Amino acid sequence: GFGDGGSPASCWTAVTDTSRSFLRDLRRKAVVTVQHPDIWLSGLFVLLVLLGVSVGTLVAWSEEAKNTMRVNAQGMAEEVSTAMSHRLDVVLVPLLTMRNYVKQLSGFRELSSLVGERGVAGSAPAADGAKGLSHRNLTKFFDKAVTDLFNEIAHDIRSTNGFDDIVMNIQLAPKAAVSMIYPLKETKVLTNGKVIVQDNTGAIGHDLLNDPNRVAIAIATVPAPGVVTAGPLNLVQGGVVKSLIARLPINFPGQSMTVLGKNYECWGFAVVILNWEQLIEQVGIYQRFESAGMLFSLTRTDSVKQTDGTFKDKVSIIAESEAITASG
Repeated sequence: GFGDGGSPASCWTAVTDTSRSFLRDLRRKAVVTVQHPDIWLSGLFVLLVLLGVSVGTLVAWSEEAKNTMRVNAQGMAEEVSTAMSHRLDVVLVPLLTMRNYVKQLSGFRELSSLVGERGVAGSAPAADGAKGLSHRNLTKFFDKAVTDLFNEIAHDIRSTNGFDDIVMNIQLAPKAAVSMIYPLKETKVLTNGKVIVQDNTGAIGHDLLNDPNRVAIAIATVPAPGVVTAGPLNLVQGGVVKSLIARLPINFPGQSMTVLGKNYECWGFAVVILNWEQLIEQVGIYQRFESAGMLFSLTRTDSVKQTDGTFKDKVSIIAESEAITASG
């Protein structure tokens, strides 16, 4: 270059000579290629083969990666499902306990006959006003001693085995009409510092077999051999935004409930309302998927009664990764 002491003329001459040499070499290669097309054709063939192998490898790798991700996702879903089932098995113990008390204690057994079938003389009438369809008037229907006994039993059940944070309240629903709830009112600080305020007075008298928003799950509960869950849902009495409702039919001889024209030996339901947010927090759904680098969307399917009496399935998202929520 100029900095090496050469003159501009000598540098230009060197550049020109180099350019001419490059062009002569290029022309010579072009002549050889034209005279012997097999050379460049074979080269092109090799290139195409290599490209084909590369694309095939990428496709195969992509399919293998997809399969691996699919297997991992299924494994994670099964793991979360198992954890949820185990947690539910524990917190649903109150249902079995209340069922046993109803069968053993005459004060509880008699609640079903006191409430009676809707519309039958001597039974609890429909509530006044707008709640006439979904509620029954249970005012002064029950003995205070029975109510106090229920509260004492429900308190003991709820305060044992770590149920306090998840089990919001325990209910008895003779003839599918919610008649007793513990606690009726409560302000509670959970172990994570959250404050839960309950006022369940609005649920007293809730007629589960006549409320259009609850009738489908109530109908399914009567003949069920075990626990039936619904939700997470917003409660009729308000309070926690999302709750999981678990119902256990209490069936034994001498009892009678008519559903869709068929008679069942059913006293009614034991009901537990679960704090959905606390349940998934204890199971660790969000943390499990996040640590695995996965996104998830958990849905439920509800059977909703239409105005013509038919039922239609409605799919709702009940939990999902924050990234999905943000992008939606």
